[in-house]
Amino acid sequence: MAWLEAHQELPRHPKTKRFARMLKISIPQAVGHLFLLWWWALDYAENGDLSKYDAYDLADAVQWDGDPEEFLSAMIECGPGETCGFIEKNESGKIFIHDWDKYSGRLVEKREKNRKRKAEERKNNSTKKDEKSSKIRAKNKKINEASNLANTEENQDKKNVADVSHATDVNVADVSQGYRTQQNTTETEQNKTEHNSSLPHPPAPKKSAAASASAEKIKLDEIVSLWNTRLAPLGFSRVLKQTLPREKALEALINSSPDRNKFLWWQEIFDRISQSEFLRKSIQERNWFTLDWLLNEHNLVKILEGRYDNRAKVQVQQNAPNEQRASSIDEILARHHARMADEKAKNSNAIDAEYSVVGEGETDDRERPYGV
Repeated sequence: MAWLEAHQELPRHPKTKRFARMLKISIPQAVGHLFLLWWWALDYAENGDLSKYDAYDLADAVQWDGDPEEFLSAMIECGPGETCGFIEKNESGKIFIHDWDKYSGRLVEKREKNRKRKAEERKNNSTKKDEKSSKIRAKNKKINEASNLANTEENQDKKNVADVSHATDVNVADVSQGYRTQQNTTETEQNKTEHNSSLPHPPAPKKSAAASASAEKIKLDEIVSLWNTRLAPLGFSRVLKQTLPREKALEALINSSPDRNKFLWWQEIFDRISQSEFLRKSIQERNWFTLDWLLNEHNLVKILEGRYDNRAKVQVQQNAPNEQRASSIDEILARHHARMADEKAKNSNAIDAEYSVVGEGETDDRERPYGV
């Protein structure tokens, strides 16, 4: 079970308080969103790199119901002064979880050690199995050789006895008896042949249920063919190689539901992908939509739930008709700074209007708010 260190100073940290103020939420809610992000990163961004995800993916990961771009901007800008926020951005424009190695360094190291240990165990078990099989084959070979040698000696002894008996009795054999014996033998063989021909033929062996189910399973080359014929003409990158990780990912998806064994089911999935304007737009942005992304259970469920259907885009436009979705981190930060400046200007103008009117003969003895 994965876990993270929880420091008692986190709720009182200036960065946490500023993060909560920027989003206008409570401290407990801010701490909750932070831990949801860190727990999600343990499974989907183990090295702390969030560059392949956009603001909407991160908002979905932490269950943020507000503006995804405002949330991401607050995560980056909440650091006091020139310090980094909970998410930092480097010179190349990529975003990372700040000090991620301090939170998950030991866990990642432990996972790596477990992977190496299991690989070593599998290698040792395979070697032991090979050695055991070799010993069994060698033992069986010796037994067969000994059995063959004994049968050869026994047959040779019988042949020698038969030769001696034949040489002794050849002069006293009865010709007529030999004829009758030959005739009886012929009749016996003829009766056996007729009896065997009258017997019903054994039924043909039936295929096992496992073999039938295996024959029905869709293959990776069929998925690759669908990708290259349906999506590659639209601008998506062509799939050039069928790798073992991709075969394992497809096998896991197939085993999770009987419907996923059917070719028609996958055709419907590719129809939804080809009709999605959002997924087709990903080609122009970072080209993150790949076959490996599709073969991930979490991402496939998003497509099944209609997260990338065109109607989802219409809903966003209805909720925010005067705004357009940002295409980069810099644009998100610029919009956030503009909104903050507008709010500050509105508050300042309201206070100035309240304290600027003084009647004739009156003095303004009211105390102005601190910082005004």
